[in-house]
Amino acid sequence: MSDSDDLVRKTDAFLSRYRPSAIPAQDDFPVLTEAVSSTAMAPFVDARTAGRLTETELREIEQRLRQHLLDAIGPYVENSIEESLRVRLESHLQRALAAFTDQVRADVETLVHDAVARAIELEIARLRAPSPDDHR
Repeated sequence: MSDSDDLVRKTDAFLSRYRPSAIPAQDDFPVLTEAVSSTAMAPFVDARTAGRLTETELREIEQRLRQHLLDAIGPYVENSIEESLRVRLESHLQRALAAFTDQVRADVETLVHDAVARAIELEIARLRAPSPDDHR
C-alpha cells in the first residue's frame, strides 16, 4: 500500500466522522412530537373542534395546559429553588454568625475589662483610705 493511499484512507475516515449518516444515531433524543403523543393532549384540545374554539374556550384550554405543566414541573422547580436558597442562606447565616460572635466577644471583653478596672479602683481606694486604727 502506498503512502498516498494510506493518507487518502485516513483522511476519508477522519471526514466520515463529521458527515451526516443515513442511519440515525443510537443516542438521539426524541423530538417533542415523539415525546408527547396526541392522546396526551386529548384533555386539552379535541382535533375535530380545534379550529372552531372561541376565545374563552382557548383561554380555558390555556389555563388547564398551564396548570398541567406547572403540576408536572413544579416539584423540579421547587427542589431547585429550595437547594439554591439553602446554600445561599447557609452562607449568609455563617457570615452573620461569625460577625455576631465577634461582636459578642468584643462586648464581653469590654465588660470584663471595665469590671476589673472598677474592682481595682475600689481596692486601691480601700487600701489608701485611713484605717480606724490610725487615729490614735
